[in-house]
Amino acid sequence: MTIFTTTLTTIFTAALISAVATRVVMRYAQKRLVDQVNQRSSHRIATPRGGGLGLVIGLLAAWLPMVWFLGASPLVVPLTIAVVGMSALGWWDDHGHVSAAIRLPLQLTLVGVVCITLGVPDRLALVSWYSLSAVAWWYFPVAILGGGWMVNLTNFMDGIDGIAATQGVVGCVTLALLLPTEAITVANAADAAAAMELRLFLFACAAACLGFLVWNRPPAKIFMGDVGSTALGMVFVSGILAGIHYGVALDVLLLPLAPFIADATCTLVRRAWHRERLSQAHRSHLYQRLAKRWSVHLPATALYAALAVLGAAFSLATHHGWMPSMLGLTLWLAMWVGLVMYGRRVCPVNAE
Repeated sequence: MTIFTTTLTTIFTAALISAVATRVVMRYAQKRLVDQVNQRSSHRIATPRGGGLGLVIGLLAAWLPMVWFLGASPLVVPLTIAVVGMSALGWWDDHGHVSAAIRLPLQLTLVGVVCITLGVPDRLALVSWYSLSAVAWWYFPVAILGGGWMVNLTNFMDGIDGIAATQGVVGCVTLALLLPTEAITVANAADAAAAMELRLFLFACAAACLGFLVWNRPPAKIFMGDVGSTALGMVFVSGILAGIHYGVALDVLLLPLAPFIADATCTLVRRAWHRERLSQAHRSHLYQRLAKRWSVHLPATALYAALAVLGAAFSLATHHGWMPSMLGLTLWLAMWVGLVMYGRRVCPVNAE
């Protein structure tokens, strides 16, 4: 079986299983996991959550048999443990609140499993033209804390119909395309096998997000829930850590996920600056304010998907040398600043 055929089979299987599994989960969620409407909600009618379990099932059911058939590398088991563990923790949280004192250490441990398995990179390319050649012990705590933030910000950004799943499609496809495709580009055959498995993993997740979108597109029939959003965040973390391992520049790796990273980080900084309780539920993310301003979710979801596609295009162009280093990041940030200024004018935070 060729790599092309393997990839297409994995993508088709993941999308199909995800769509079917989400429909099955929906029947359970309609009885046990319904998000009622309140003043902090972005939806107008009671909607079940937890549909992300179908996404995770689609991802793993398509990916695991394929990599075991091809001959699994040592990375497969820890990667599976991290995704299943994150999903199980999210499923627990969907059924009843799990305190941060329990949730955060477990999340960081799961991120650490993947981080330690991949190991310390030979060099850390911060941007295309600047790398740290002396990477030491400090890499692990920084990478684990950064990964924990990526997991949680993905959860925070899953607040309107389709936004997390569309980001999942764009982000996972781009991260997969950034990984090496030929054995000659990596140190040895084992590393090349791991790179292939990671690409299949990311393509399977993108396809599973597509299958989930059958039920989650605006107006959504089911929400992703913590079971899906934190697992999706773990997939993003795995793709980023893998890219770092194979020498891809950090700015290139983050650009496809820039809408989520920028919105969540700006919101956290603003709330901390105003001494708001960071653990308190809110609806002040820019995407939430835009959805409220426009009365429907589709335009905000489409806007963030477009920002992700532009970030992906700039990322790939920079990675392949078609665009000068930092130009894509600069252009994207300029667009983001313009959107933030627009948001401040038409839907300011104090209007909440």
